[in-house]
Amino acid sequence: MTFRNVGNILGPFSEPVLLYQFSPHFNKNIGNFTILWLDPAGMIADVNVVMRDENNLTNFIKLNVKQPLLPGVWKVGLFDQVNSVAVTEFLITPLEYFSGKEVTQQEANLIHSGSQNAYKNITFVKPKNFLPTHANRLLLAEISNANIKRINSDLTEWIDSLSIEFYNVLGTCILYNDNNVLDKVPCSNYKFQQCNFSEWSSLSHDPKGSIGKIDKTTGRLKRV
Repeated sequence: MTFRNVGNILGPFSEPVLLYQFSPHFNKNIGNFTILWLDPAGMIADVNVVMRDENNLTNFIKLNVKQPLLPGVWKVGLFDQVNSVAVTEFLITPLEYFSGKEVTQQEANLIHSGSQNAYKNITFVKPKNFLPTHANRLLLAEISNANIKRINSDLTEWIDSLSIEFYNVLGTCILYNDNNVLDKVPCSNYKFQQCNFSEWSSLSHDPKGSIGKIDKTTGRLKRV
């Protein structure tokens, strides 16, 4: 089995990186920019300062927050001295399985609680139309605390509700040993592709990950 993260899925133990690119025609009089990372509970998790360099218009910034990250929809904003320049969102998907098993209540409480206690004390940045109101922040915090306790089918429902906002189903495949299984599991006129023949499935063949037999003469692996 070969691991492929085709969807670029991020989880509580991922390390998100923001890639940004300025237009060469951007206003040269603007100095530094500020990047804000807002967690699903409406709290500012991190702040970065970006200096626009005409010789290096493309760069990246890594989120400097202790793991685990709080699951849910994160928001990132780029601001000049007054206005919002760009805003984007990304999803931190909750974990349904941990170490090959469904997460327990104790594991969910630990993994899905985030690390808000380790955030920097950021109170000097208050951009307009980006931060939630006090009432909305209380509501987001309440929802976030309730989500921490979700396990089993309740956890699955939470993951599905988040995923549908960021992903569309572009392909399906099926794994089976019995060649007649397709006749036993009909799905209208749709014909499922076998997972080992797809390009994106973790069960599809990967030449770079195949290990051949050992050449007894040279002691090296033979090419597959």
